[in-house]
Amino acid sequence: MQSECSFMVSRLTWEFDNLKTMAARATQQAAELKSKKTPGQSHVKADLADATKWAPGDIKEYGRVMTEVQGDIKEIKEQRKLLKQSLKELESSMLKAGTRKEEIIRFTRAQTDSEFAKMLKIRTLGPEYLETQSQLRRDIRTMRDRVQKLEDHLQSSKKRLAELKTGKPSLKAPSLDTVNRTFRNIDISITQQSGDVAKLQQRMSKLDISSNVIGSRDKRLSESSVKKPSAVIPHVAVTTAAALNAERSA
Repeated sequence: MQSECSFMVSRLTWEFDNLKTMAARATQQAAELKSKKTPGQSHVKADLADATKWAPGDIKEYGRVMTEVQGDIKEIKEQRKLLKQSLKELESSMLKAGTRKEEIIRFTRAQTDSEFAKMLKIRTLGPEYLETQSQLRRDIRTMRDRVQKLEDHLQSSKKRLAELKTGKPSLKAPSLDTVNRTFRNIDISITQQSGDVAKLQQRMSKLDISSNVIGSRDKRLSESSVKKPSAVIPHVAVTTAAALNAERSA
């Protein structure tokens, strides 16, 4: 029991000594901080980079300096925008200067090279020749299109001639797009014909067909003109076949 009590006393004594040492160290650090900087003293923006110039009591002063720094940051951002715009204008000016430099080089070369000067004169036509030049270009494009069509027609004719010589004409199956368009056209035709049939049914339902009406018919009308059948609605199969042929030919 005595040994345990002596151990506790020695342990508490050691801890008290440590606490005294830590308290002395804290007192020394507080004194050093007070001696380095007096709280409430004004600071400048350059002091932000030096931690030794700040004390724990300078929190408000630190906030004030940071507010000033925020204003400077806004000004820097605005200056950055202006510099970007100036840089774009400078790049445009440099591009124009490069173009002018190339023109100066060309005209300087034209003074000594007659062939090059002739080429420049051809390039810079007067307003009286511009319309003729445009017309010639349009004619050239038209002729190229016609030549291309003739070449395509010649190729197809050669292919057909080869098929006729071999006696094995090639039948190409229609593509899925062609089949889809054909069915779509068939559906459209059926819908239109159905509408026409419905309209005719409505008109027929409104007619009053009776013997009196037939008897009161004008006798001057010939029998053939009265019994002449009306071909209002074409057959759906004919329309379908025409649509399919049109899709295949396309």
